Amino acid sequence: MISLLLAASLAGLPSDPLVPGGPGLLSGHRDTVTALAYSADGQWLATASRDSSIRVWNASTGAEKASIATDRPQINAIAFSPDGAVLATGNVELQIRLLDVATGAVKRVIAYPDSVLELIFSPDGTRLAAAGPTGTVAVYAVDDGKQVLSGLRGQSIRFSADGGTLVLGQVAGGITLVDAKSGKTKKTISTSGHSPTLTLSTDGKLLATWNAKERGIRLWNGVTGKALGELVPPKANEAPDFATADTLTSLAMTGDGSLVVSAGVNKVIRVWSTATQKIVELHPLEHHGIVAVSPDGKSLAVADGTRVKVWPLRAK
Repeated sequence: MISLLLAASLAGLPSDPLVPGGPGLLSGHRDTVTALAYSADGQWLATASRDSSIRVWNASTGAEKASIATDRPQINAIAFSPDGAVLATGNVELQIRLLDVATGAVKRVIAYPDSVLELIFSPDGTRLAAAGPTGTVAVYAVDDGKQVLSGLRGQSIRFSADGGTLVLGQVAGGITLVDAKSGKTKKTISTSGHSPTLTLSTDGKLLATWNAKERGIRLWNGVTGKALGELVPPKANEAPDFATADTLTSLAMTGDGSLVVSAGVNKVIRVWSTATQKIVELHPLEHHGIVAVSPDGKSLAVADGTRVKVWPLRAK
């Protein structure tokens, strides 16, 4: 059987991560990297680890900007404020912490009724939304930490580009679009049980979802709710090393919606073209991966054990 590394090489893909003029490989954490996030301008990449630290790297040079000791257990989610000055972190202790990137100081601690799986700032930076494994979604005002929206359900969350809509992937399936100020439902998209993990293009016109039951990635029109196709791994006789049905660990999309990136427990990163609905890149990993795409869609960061690898994303 062809090894992952050899298969990647034969496909003309880089066997080692490399961003031209960039870091390629970021090392420094002493334990598994559990979360990563790009700043809105793409200048910085933040990584969190089970070693209770957060590191902020220059996304172009790989130089370390900051190392923040948190003395907290596993951090599952991190997010930059739009201006890059604040990092929101969520852990298994039912807490959200807002950290000053420059000093590492804790600016605010917000109680959250669940372990934190996802965090996202509104585009204007005034609100912070959180989601947990039981499907509890809460939205907080950043300036005082007070909860401004409650009673929402979902396990995956995204803000629309204009900040007016909160997109929620429902635990039982389906996607709900709610008004980000009032919390009222604006639209419900039936996905035949497909969700809760979701990602979307910047304009919100393309959605990608995944669920553990069907183990496939589906594409949807975010405006009409129409199903647009499914991203399915090749049959076993076509690519035996990459065809194993796997549980997804992470899902991301470029802002223009041209590429979807998935990571699974089979230790493979797949990059899909949404136009052709075919795999266009494969990257082998040593561990289960977590992925993030740079805001300009040109780079892919992957948490792989204690290290973070960065690949260029080729325009498709």
